[in-house]
Amino acid sequence: MSTNLQPARNNNRIIAIDALRGFALFGILLVNAAFFALPSNDVLSGSAGMDTAADEWTALLISILAESKFIAIFSLLFGAGLAIQHERAMARGKPFLPFAYRRLLVLAGFGLIHALCIWYGDILFIYACYGAVLVLLMRFSAFTLVMIGVWASVIGAIFGTGVFALMTMFDPGIDLTTNDADTTLRGFEAIGAAQLNPEHPTWRSAEIAAYAEGPFLDAFAFRATNWIFAFVFQIFLFGGHITSMFCLGAALWKSGFFRGEGPGVRWRKPLFLAGLLVGLPLAIVGGLVSGDDANPILALIFFPLQLFGSELIALGIAALFMMLGEHGRLPLARGLAAIGRMSLTAYLLESLAFTFITNWWGLGMFNAFGRFELFLISLGIYVSILILCVIWLRFASIGPAEWLWRTLAYMKPPGWKTRPIQG
Repeated sequence: MSTNLQPARNNNRIIAIDALRGFALFGILLVNAAFFALPSNDVLSGSAGMDTAADEWTALLISILAESKFIAIFSLLFGAGLAIQHERAMARGKPFLPFAYRRLLVLAGFGLIHALCIWYGDILFIYACYGAVLVLLMRFSAFTLVMIGVWASVIGAIFGTGVFALMTMFDPGIDLTTNDADTTLRGFEAIGAAQLNPEHPTWRSAEIAAYAEGPFLDAFAFRATNWIFAFVFQIFLFGGHITSMFCLGAALWKSGFFRGEGPGVRWRKPLFLAGLLVGLPLAIVGGLVSGDDANPILALIFFPLQLFGSELIALGIAALFMMLGEHGRLPLARGLAAIGRMSLTAYLLESLAFTFITNWWGLGMFNAFGRFELFLISLGIYVSILILCVIWLRFASIGPAEWLWRTLAYMKPPGWKTRPIQG
């Protein structure tokens, strides 16, 4: 029997984990939809796509139910995935770090291509960066990882609140009240004229033109610049949030939470109740006090509470999926598991589908939709990709992007043969 590291076989997969990952992809798409289709600063300010009451209600519900929650679930599962890889390496007596860093390096490559060639809101590259630190913690016990995760959440929330406060007080020193944009400028020239300020009318005008009309270099200028801004934004505002969920995901795997055995099983019901009774009320209040016309003091107070609430909701949803999955009562389990098994492929397909609709190389309908319309488009894209994944997995055991990732990480191509999922 070979002792080399091999990809996990599909008949050892826990269907509820794959279904949870597939569900998280839907929530992430709902949040990202506005950034795919509307000017970046308009989305951040809360003014984009708010033409009707349906748009306003859609934006509010997404803020309460989806923002930070589904990326937290995805981060939780990413940490659990690293713990699984570490456990398997230790069982075979093989060094874990060389393989883990090779796998993360490939993921970073996917992220760079995704961010610079398709869409700036990539999460793959930042996951690879944080994962490079997390792999060093895999040898710790579940209890230690929980403590690290809790402290990362607290320290990250404090630091993020400070950064958030500085951002609200920052005065760019530019007259942003005028609508007189220099519409003759494009790409990097427009970005320079706007002094790297996305609020500047010249930036906004050129950004809309770049994505809706092209050409590639103009769109690339805004993708690259927005990606750098997004990367820094994620590190300073949400670094502790992501790190916390990574550590908690690894700890929950080690405790048996996901496997249905061990002390972690006892935490399922309490975490579900914490998400429902504490996390959800915090998310509701936080969503109501945030927004462009919100009281800045209230928004500042509820920023860390929203993060804590999002983490509790993510943990509660994970607990609910594990409990329902264990008893075979998880709705749409097979379909969600299919897209979850092909999560990297599905994530990239979501970006390709949305940018085809909004960018110049496709339909060119950037800045043409309201928030409710974007919800319907997101739903249509997600269902289409889910069906595609279900069909694909009838003939293969792995998605094309996953096949390439595993081939480069394991330095040998995995097989394509379909194997049944263990329910």
